[in-house]
Amino acid sequence: MDEKLIAPGTIEYKGITLPEIVNTKILESPDIVKCRDDDVFVVSYPKAGTTWAIEIVSLIMNGGDVDANHAVPQPERNPMVESYISRPMQLFMHIMKLLQWILPRFLHLENYVFVPPIHAVSAFDGLRQIERIPSPRLIKSHLPYQFFPSQALEKKCKIIYVARNPKDTAVSLYYMMQLMPVVGNHIKSWNHFYQLFVSGKGGFGDWFDHVLDWHKHEEEDNIIFLKYEDMKKDIRATIKKIALFLDIEVTDDVMQIIVEYSTIKKMKENKSVNLMEKKVDNQTVSFVRKGIVGDWVNHFTVAQNAQFEKMYESRMKDSGLVFEW
Repeated sequence: MDEKLIAPGTIEYKGITLPEIVNTKILESPDIVKCRDDDVFVVSYPKAGTTWAIEIVSLIMNGGDVDANHAVPQPERNPMVESYISRPMQLFMHIMKLLQWILPRFLHLENYVFVPPIHAVSAFDGLRQIERIPSPRLIKSHLPYQFFPSQALEKKCKIIYVARNPKDTAVSLYYMMQLMPVVGNHIKSWNHFYQLFVSGKGGFGDWFDHVLDWHKHEEEDNIIFLKYEDMKKDIRATIKKIALFLDIEVTDDVMQIIVEYSTIKKMKENKSVNLMEKKVDNQTVSFVRKGIVGDWVNHFTVAQNAQFEKMYESRMKDSGLVFEW
């Protein structure tokens, strides 16, 4: 098996490894994203609890309207601004969806439980999709701070950044990449992915750079910095903190709805959120997976953990940012 240090489905931009689906026009000119004063962004490194946070924020903003959240797939109602898949590629994905039943082994898709349909052409053009959403808009992004829409920073749009300890982030991202057609066929083992991750080629650049660059701005009044582990400890306190940040009152009834419908169980059942499932290593892995703290112990070897601990201590020194795992 070839396990060269190659990040499938990625591009290099100014030395940073990013997914091919990133709209390079935004990287080159962050000011092309036309922001509104009341825009709200949920930002994170991939698999840091982004989907979970978006469900919580969405329910806060719509007053606990669960039906509204279930009616529209999350990528449409809360699009990732930097995502872009060309129309020919969208057509190709439609064809793959059809052919997986005819030539499953040829396409290496025989283990899929289901692959979601393309909900809307514009869902894969984040820049176009956000223009169609009425205010106030809730927008997703995985962009590093240096590429973030400049208008959002200038207008002081509300930005909710979610960070998760890097070990659990790596494991969750490993399974996420296994779910992706083409990409998943190139990452054959945890050991392979671990090398990509520690080399800064596992997602939206280097985890340390991404988190620390955003953390430097946590004191700004339009940015709130949340930790996944704190959210797991006390979800009600997190909901109150977000609601206060957004200046939205949450009644006891709405609080109960948000707590109930943002659980892993409910999000797994919600097909507008849990978009994909696949058989990986004889287990069913879904887009919404375990949602726990500490799953890294089931994947990191002793040697990998020792190496990563050393790297973590060096990179996080004097940052003031501490994670639990």
